Amino acid sequence: MNGLAYYSDVDEVTFVNCSFVENDNSRTTMVVEKQEADSLSDLFDKGFRTLNIKGCDENLIHYLMQLHGASTTYFDNLEINILD
Repeated sequence: MNGLAYYSDVDEVTFVNCSFVENDNSRTTMVVEKQEADSLSDLFDKGFRTLNIKGCDENLIHYLMQLHGASTTYFDNLEINILD
């Protein structure tokens, strides 16, 4: 998910019926690029305002909430809608 809508003017994203699959690099000997985000700022640009989550796996919701908690700038007014 890293860089999903970074350097873009996307201000709203909706995840529908999605699930989170943990990346398992245990069989990989060389990591070319970091694949996981540390905060929402790794996924979205500072103009991002609304995140909609509908019918998604609890693991994805937990992951996105974790990323939001780790975000220190830009996302203080982020609207998160969990639409189950």
